[in-house]
This record gives sequence, structure tokens and C-alpha cells, in this order.
Amino acid sequence: MNTGTAGTPAAPTGSTAADLIAFWDWALAAGQVRLDTGRGIKNACARILSATPGWRSLDIHTLDVQEAVAAYAADNVGLVTEKTLGIYASTFRRGLRLYRDYLADPDSFDPELPRHRPWPHRAATAPGGTGRLQIRLAHGRTAELTYPADLTAADAAKAVHTLRHLLPTLPVDADTEEDS
Repeated sequence: MNTGTAGTPAAPTGSTAADLIAFWDWALAAGQVRLDTGRGIKNACARILSATPGWRSLDIHTLDVQEAVAAYAADNVGLVTEKTLGIYASTFRRGLRLYRDYLADPDSFDPELPRHRPWPHRAATAPGGTGRLQIRLAHGRTAELTYPADLTAADAAKAVHTLRHLLPTLPVDADTEEDS
């Protein structure tokens, strides 16, 4: 992972809550995450942390997430719905986890978020032929699906139904079991 490019400062490597916020600024500037995703994570982190006095100097490795969320909830009674609080809390946990993952191993960091292309790449299809869909998975892996050029919405719905039931039953290679 390149932590800095021409015109983009290096990613923060500190372990304070202020570094967490700066990391999401960097991730946005470096194109590591989509604009809306990065802004949402940064916003949720800043909001949740803002209710804790001296939050900028908190150590992210010892930060009590439940306590931070509870403090934000207490400070915003009647201003934030339970649903919104749940979204902020979940997004905060995700942003914190991803930054901790980055600090642990910057070279293999993968935010598991779409970065450049919001839709999977679709290979060209020949009339009457088949198409190929590449699906991006975590850790740089991909899955590939071959489909007929005349695929209908009903066909797609049946395929999704079948995949949901079939995929969990497929055998796992011994080499890939470590990810489970």
C-alpha cells in the first residue's frame, strides 16, 4: 500500500482519535474509499467521539467503543433517533476497525470498500453468446460468473436464490480455510 503519493500527504500512523479522523481525510484524498463512504465514516467517527471530553488525545487501542457511543447517545437525547444512533455507532465501529487494521499492517490494508468502480466489471458479450461478471471480494480476490446474453430478470432472481443456498455448502480448499 502506498501511504503517500505526489500531492497527497502520507497516511497518519499515530494511535490517537485525532489520527483516526486524519486517516479518513487521507483515505479520501488518496482515493482509498469512495467520497460518500469516506465522508460517512469520518462523520460518524467525529460525531461519536465528540461527546467524550479530550477525545482527540484518546488512544484508539484502549478506547471503550460502548462508552463512547453511550456518551454520544446521552449528549443527544431527543436530537438523534435510535435508528440514526445505530447507524453512527455501526459506522464508527467499522471506521475504527479499519484504521486499527491499517496500523497493524499498512502494506496489506484493504478497506473492503469499492474504490474506483461502483459496479463490477462486465466483459463484452457476443450476440447470442455469454457474458462474464467479475465480482470483487475481500483481500483482493474475485469471483467470476458466466451468464447467457439473454438473461432475464426472472433468470437472475432464480440464480441469486440458488447461489444463496448453494454457496454455503460448497467444499472449501484447505489453502483457503484459514480465512474462515
